[in-house]
Amino acid sequence: MSRVALVALCLIGCGRLGFRLPADDGGSEPDPFDAPPVPASICKVDRFPLPSVPHVADLAIAPSVDGYAAIWLDASFGGSARGAVIGSTHQLLHSAALPGITDSRIGGLADAGQKLVVATATGTSETLWTVEHDLSAANAQATLASHLLGHDPFPSDGQGNHAFVTAKDKSLEVSRVAGNGAIDLAGASLYSEDASIDKLACSNGPGHSYCVWEKTNGPSSLTCNLGSVIYLATGAPKIGSHRFVFLIGGCPADIRVAPGPAAADSTIIVTSNPSAPANVGVFYAVSSGDVSRLITDMGSAAKIQFDGKRFWIAWLDPDTELRLTSLELNGTVIQYMLPGWTPAGPQGFQLVSSGSETMLALVSPSGLDLLTICP
Repeated sequence: MSRVALVALCLIGCGRLGFRLPADDGGSEPDPFDAPPVPASICKVDRFPLPSVPHVADLAIAPSVDGYAAIWLDASFGGSARGAVIGSTHQLLHSAALPGITDSRIGGLADAGQKLVVATATGTSETLWTVEHDLSAANAQATLASHLLGHDPFPSDGQGNHAFVTAKDKSLEVSRVAGNGAIDLAGASLYSEDASIDKLACSNGPGHSYCVWEKTNGPSSLTCNLGSVIYLATGAPKIGSHRFVFLIGGCPADIRVAPGPAAADSTIIVTSNPSAPANVGVFYAVSSGDVSRLITDMGSAAKIQFDGKRFWIAWLDPDTELRLTSLELNGTVIQYMLPGWTPAGPQGFQLVSSGSETMLALVSPSGLDLLTICP
């Protein structure tokens, strides 16, 4: 497979900086002149100064009834989680500590309607939470022993239905999420594999959801599968059609998935190593024929999002600085550098979309930064 040429574009200047006063719990406003430059792909930057920013963070962000909800954990030392609620016009509505949440990893969050749902873990102990929209309270629903925390484990069908997807040993477990955030774990549907599942990621989709999982067939044999989550009128959602996918470099240490154009019922998977620079590859599954691309051979911790026109991949270079790659549907790849933008660790940044807006969010020494990608 030929490698895609990398076109380095370090174009400075079209981004507009916005600096917001803190909400709820104080904090100093940053100096605008301290903001790093932004490339031509970024049209707006909002910086929210927040206290107690961890050196290594695990960030989750998702659309909510108020705009966006973000929660991050200290990936090194645990301790109280923190969160922020960002309005639809990017104002900081709430910022709060969540002292009950002390895990070191967060799989994702979603707005179920009446409350937020959140999944966190320490080791193989996974905990499910309901969180008030204003972050005023977080309540644990259940702790699942010996379970695999997936990336974005609360996928939606885009019609108001959410599932919770996790794995234990050789089985995927799929549960219905109610509007009040209650997860029907007892009524979960099961999908069994012939080997243990050790990686899992899901995403929203039109009319259904997508999940990709890795199963281990032996000490050196890894296989990846892409499947749909089907929502039924009653009962738990179920794993529907699925198939094996061949990814660049096999199924490495990290996988993420995002939907593509709805008309083609397409899906894109990005693979990378979150801690060591190596290949970052994408696999675009579409009915007219699958396409694989190598984004870089010296990147890590890749994330993926579709903005309605093109795919965006955010990743870290060997100096742990952010890079942003656009992938057109015709296969064109363009690289954008983000010098000076260094997130708090390999999971301290995420891509998020709401409506026609796509943003790169990162926890940095300044607090929470939102870089809005040009449409």
